[in-house]
Amino acid sequence: MSDILVNWVRLVLAAIASNGVDVAPLLRQAGLTPSMLADGNARVPAIQVYQVWYLAQEQQAMPMLALDIAPFVTAGSFHALGFGMAASANLDEALQRFQRYASVMASQLRVSYTPEPSAARLRLEASPLVISYEQSELGIDDRHLDSFRLCALTTFVALLRTVIGQQLPLLEVGSPIANADLRQWLAAPTKRSRQTYLVFDNKRLPTALHGSNSLLASVQDNVVEAYLRLFIGDIKAQVAAEVMTLLAAGNCSLAAVAQRLQTNERQLQRQLKQNGYSFQQVVDEVRFDVAKRLLSNRNITVLEIALRLGFSDAANFNRAFKRWSSQSPTAWRAQQDATKDV
Repeated sequence: MSDILVNWVRLVLAAIASNGVDVAPLLRQAGLTPSMLADGNARVPAIQVYQVWYLAQEQQAMPMLALDIAPFVTAGSFHALGFGMAASANLDEALQRFQRYASVMASQLRVSYTPEPSAARLRLEASPLVISYEQSELGIDDRHLDSFRLCALTTFVALLRTVIGQQLPLLEVGSPIANADLRQWLAAPTKRSRQTYLVFDNKRLPTALHGSNSLLASVQDNVVEAYLRLFIGDIKAQVAAEVMTLLAAGNCSLAAVAQRLQTNERQLQRQLKQNGYSFQQVVDEVRFDVAKRLLSNRNITVLEIALRLGFSDAANFNRAFKRWSSQSPTAWRAQQDATKDV
């Protein structure tokens, strides 16, 4: 359901190879082939990228692999996004551009950017629901997911350093992993946090960038938007991605999704109708798909799944699941277990 730009996969592989590790066996185990990585516009299922990361961490001693990615990041690593950021008028505009187009890097990546009087906070997050079922399918633990979240942080910082050509005015960084190596690399106060975030000094945000060019930035925006329309999917796919994020936050309303897609409710409903869907249909499809994936993990209770999907209790979830599948969640889980045993 979620995918990652192939160039990010190449960065991960380059970092692994820089530690003297043969990446070919890792690719085979994760079900990836060289042909899948040949096209720089292509996207790879996130679960396979997580598996490569997981295998590298399990089989090799690379505790700070996320830092090894930085030397390989260039302005062109993430399609036209980096070039657009480099052509921004200032750091503030570059950060806004990253917030708008971060899904180029990974479809499940969400960025919130909040300028305030004294500081501006940028937060990187992936949908908790995406993480839940990717984690359940692979059987990976929080330690490996924290390591991959750190990878997202270091990759973004490396991209930002490359495109703005200046020292980053960081006041604080929050990371799931915080140690001396990371603090030294970031050159900023770093706290261990479940949230991944960066706090910038507001006084430095308006400083003009050396490569600022409004026309070039506009052209790069057009290229990114064309790419996203072609590769990320139609309006239904965009709505489904936002629904997945908002379900976990407990605010999956039409208004909230419209706001995140920078449109209004009426326009969003019209676009969905033109494609043969209603908003509720998309919500139900996402819930059903995620429910099935989570039910495949016996360590997650039916009640916990219900709450993760935004239901008030297990009874409401049971009724909805029966409507989708003609079975209760418990019966569906038992049937899947029986099929596995055959």
